[in-house]
Amino acid sequence: MRLALEDADKLSDALTFRLAVETGAAEVLARQFAATREDRVEPGGQIRTVLAAKLADVNAACPDDYRRLDTLFHLSIAELAGSTLLSAACADARMRLNDLLNAIPVLQRNIDHTAGQHQAIVELGKIVKRQALILAFGDTFAIIGVVLAIAAIALLFARKTSAGGAAGAH
Repeated sequence: MRLALEDADKLSDALTFRLAVETGAAEVLARQFAATREDRVEPGGQIRTVLAAKLADVNAACPDDYRRLDTLFHLSIAELAGSTLLSAACADARMRLNDLLNAIPVLQRNIDHTAGQHQAIVELGKIVKRQALILAFGDTFAIIGVVLAIAAIALLFARKTSAGGAAGAH
């Protein structure tokens, strides 16, 4: 009983650590993705292409390969974020968690449950990119509005030229 409680505490701690570092990695990657062109190329290929390929690998995995490929999917998020420290922290979190989860069999219903979560992670990148574009257009229109307002005020204070002065030049 005491061993089971100790393992439960270790699992809870590992899950908390994983939540913090993997969520942070996903946030960093989403911000970078939103701030760059959609065709941004990373060393391993385009961000979306890499994540889609890793997701396809996980979705096609048999239960014996599932944890390994699931780990690679999550680690690819940290690696694409571009921080070696964050990648190392995510690898450490996954190692700790997998050590504890290896005592539990991989069940198909658990695989099915996480498949939806994985797809949501990939789709989140698309949503973040779309929202960034909408915000950028809003900022652009706000700047144009300010410039037009300044121009309108400047026109009010501009001196009028006399019509006779321009005609005398001919």
